[in-house]
Amino acid sequence: MEARKLSWITWSVSDKDETCSILKKSAKSEGKWKDEDLKDSGIKVREYLKKYNKEE
Repeated sequence: MEARKLSWITWSVSDKDETCSILKKSAKSEGKWKDEDLKDSGIKVREYLKKYNKEE
């Protein structure tokens, strides 16, 4: 995505049955989600957020 300058924005932090949603139905509303609670796209977004939000 970086090399091709593609956006990786996430439009929906929900558990709806939509491709833009990152959570599975098992995800609790309080947060602190485990990988098992995230769809594949949610795991990828989490990786990018960690990568680009490091404390310096």
